[in-house]
Amino acid sequence: MQNAIAPLRERDEVGLAATLCLLFNLRRSEGCVLMKMATQDFVSKEEIYTVAAQSDQAIAKSTVSVTISVLRKKLAAHGIKIVTLRGFGFALRKESRGKICRRLAKYDAGLIPITPNQTGPAAAPPN
Repeated sequence: MQNAIAPLRERDEVGLAATLCLLFNLRRSEGCVLMKMATQDFVSKEEIYTVAAQSDQAIAKSTVSVTISVLRKKLAAHGIKIVTLRGFGFALRKESRGKICRRLAKYDAGLIPITPNQTGPAAAPPN
């Protein structure tokens, strides 16, 4: 039986961003930007700037292009693609969002089920 993963839009943003940083070896600002893209249909340049500015100290507006470029390079190794939506911003392809979900399901520690029937040292004592 496979573990079910909560839809990305329903996950805690801070936790999701941190998990994405660990999974894809991203800086904090990159993880936050990827989290926004993974939880929304598309993200505007202004939204990316706002997210990146919250994560890092003083950044220039031109940093958005650099952040997207670096993210594209880092995620390409995992087959994840960021597309430019002219006049709107940026988005993840449907297939890329699926790859992120599968990777989260495989490695996300929050998905390990804890059942009352567990025994051994990892099992919590009953109250």
